[in-house]
Amino acid sequence: MTEFPYKPRKNQLRMLEDLKKSIVERRHFVAEAPTGFGKTVVVLSALKSVGAEKIIYLTRTLSQQRTVIKESRVLGLKAIAVQGRVHYCPIARKSEELRKGDSEELSKLCTTLKKNNDCEYSTEFRGEIFNAYPEEFYDELTSEGVCPYMAMKSMLSSANIAVAPYTFYLNPFIRRKFMEWLSHPKPIIVVDEAHNFPEVARDSLTVEISRRSVLSAEKEAVELGDPMLCEEYHASDFLEIIAEMLDEFSEERALQPYEFESMATQRLKVSLEKYRDMLRRGIEIGEELRSEKARKRKLPRSFLYRVSVNLLYMSEERENTIKIASGGRNPKITMYPLDISPLTVDLRATVSVHISGTLYPLDYYRDVISLPESTFMKIYPSPFPRENLLVLYAEDVTSKYEFRNKETYRRMAEYIEKIISLGKNVAIFFPSYKFMGEVLKYVDDEIIVEGSEDSNILLSRFIRYGGVIAGVLGGRFSEGIDLPGKLLEIVIIAGLPYPQPTVYRKALMNYFDNILGKGWEYVFEVPAIRKTVQAIGRLIRSEKDRGVAVILDKRAFRLGNYYKNFKRCSNPQKIIEEVRRFFNDFS
Repeated sequence: MTEFPYKPRKNQLRMLEDLKKSIVERRHFVAEAPTGFGKTVVVLSALKSVGAEKIIYLTRTLSQQRTVIKESRVLGLKAIAVQGRVHYCPIARKSEELRKGDSEELSKLCTTLKKNNDCEYSTEFRGEIFNAYPEEFYDELTSEGVCPYMAMKSMLSSANIAVAPYTFYLNPFIRRKFMEWLSHPKPIIVVDEAHNFPEVARDSLTVEISRRSVLSAEKEAVELGDPMLCEEYHASDFLEIIAEMLDEFSEERALQPYEFESMATQRLKVSLEKYRDMLRRGIEIGEELRSEKARKRKLPRSFLYRVSVNLLYMSEERENTIKIASGGRNPKITMYPLDISPLTVDLRATVSVHISGTLYPLDYYRDVISLPESTFMKIYPSPFPRENLLVLYAEDVTSKYEFRNKETYRRMAEYIEKIISLGKNVAIFFPSYKFMGEVLKYVDDEIIVEGSEDSNILLSRFIRYGGVIAGVLGGRFSEGIDLPGKLLEIVIIAGLPYPQPTVYRKALMNYFDNILGKGWEYVFEVPAIRKTVQAIGRLIRSEKDRGVAVILDKRAFRLGNYYKNFKRCSNPQKIIEEVRRFFNDFS
């Protein structure tokens, strides 16, 4: 029996033994287990048991990072909280301007300051600080005149666990350096809250050119004396033509391969290679400006550099991508990836562990990030009594786009008002802010609404006084709050969050249809189900929690296999009766 630091909850040891076996067999591991299961300590215990030398533990939020550090302390593992320069560079943290920099810009600033011996946090650190929370790590080192970022880098080779944001793996520039610092050829990679991982990877591969960014680059070029990009064109002339081309896009549409580049070369009367040479010259000019700013301790940002880099990237052949033009006040072209495997394929070279409270269907996740068929996949049931959660859905209302009208808004408001009248603490989650606003026009009750003030202030008010809180599915309240016991007793899902059928999502659907035969399911249904399940998960966080979820959407029948206590209701009164009966049974 593997040593476990706590009294195990139901199914924890089963997951632990499954994971050990998977690692020994060199199989990837994908698992869903609900919030409150204790996934982090299970994973760390299994990895310690099999003698894992080096672990990259990827998280999305600071709170998740703190959880890994806390459990590492309990298990006696040496963990380091990895953060980028925006958090660990004292010079960047003290400057409002520098805090706006991205990883590449702050890296350039750091390199320049060190090269010129212009960093006051250059004291060499020879010690070790493991299992410190990020703020503890930062405060202790800066008090000694040491740069926390450089100290972190030097200690990574000695740590068992590098607890890092997704970016450290998904950004190719950062990952290459990160792997060098670890000094280990094949670390085990753990992805926490893995349901977010594919979307973050997709965002990492997305590139955009907007009219606003081009005009900023043009203004910058003029301030630099309007340098020549070639013998015929000043930078401002070139950028003005690009801006005019963007202005011609009104409706959202997919562009043909090289369509934008053909338009540009025809307007400029140059070849494609000369067009690219002009962009390379724009990059050189922008890089000179960035270097000058870095020497002056300013944020090394250049709009000309960024626009030129993105246009050059878009002009080169990219497999499994799509370029989409859109109009509006700030017309733009966005290059989206259809395939994210260029960022995730390296996972195949090692053993990886992927855990979340909402990963169903598991084969979707495996397929999207290109894990092999041999991947071990399993859903572990909640350790809490299943009868503590009741899920109801209304069969006479829906948020489907063709039914979004005053009648639907009023009907949903009627359900909401009747549920609020029960006097319980309620959270209402909507598919979008716009839909929330339309429905709440017809609700007279006092409601704390996400986005009206700082989220932390609103949440504190709800915790102190109770009542009703409203937000969007996938937002701060639906995924980032912990309200145990009677702090939250009812969750209302006011419409399932099916994504809008944009040009990009239709292209992605066709892509998945062609390679997997599951386009609509993977692009539209899975995201809606996951956001819904995540929001309902706010209700049951411990053995003592009890709650009711009410889904105001007839399409919710698709969740029937997900919950034990799952009932269809034909009208508001029927739902009220079921809710009252549920709470009376536990009183």
